[in-house]
Amino acid sequence: MDFLLRFYSFIILILSLVLLVFGFGFFEDGVYAAVDYFYQSTKVRIAYIVFLLLLAGLSLFFLLQRRGRKSTTDTINQKNELGETRVSVTALENIAAKVLQRIAGVKDWQIRLRSSEVEGHQFFIKVVVDGEVPIPQLIEQVQNEVKQRVEEISGVPIRNVSVLVSDIVSTGNQKSRRVE
Repeated sequence: MDFLLRFYSFIILILSLVLLVFGFGFFEDGVYAAVDYFYQSTKVRIAYIVFLLLLAGLSLFFLLQRRGRKSTTDTINQKNELGETRVSVTALENIAAKVLQRIAGVKDWQIRLRSSEVEGHQFFIKVVVDGEVPIPQLIEQVQNEVKQRVEEISGVPIRNVSVLVSDIVSTGNQKSRRVE
């Protein structure tokens, strides 16, 4: 969705600039023949130029606004009576990683937190297990403990913890930590 908005804004910006060049009267010979009725009156010409300047300005604003918003998604902001609290997504993912280190049966993992004010904060965890603990019980334990511990430490409400068991390995492997 972000790509489509940027693409649209870029196309509108280019179109606005091209039409603005024609609106100022550059390349008059070819343009006058096709759009002669736009140039009959000075008032129409001024309105046309103002409209195109406004369209180009709005396109630039949206392009810059979306680019600036990208960095704020790396933190989760909460307000209370004392001020604002910002917790980084990386910090929350690291809390979840510490929880996974303590759960018997989990050998390896990848963690991703998707933060959205509309959909809530959701963890997506991909785990490799040893196969010694029943998988449904292990997944439930991972979901409950990650949600509880992250909310307890950070105060950030977690809406959902999705777990994917990607592989089962022998019990001799060492635990490793990966956060994506």
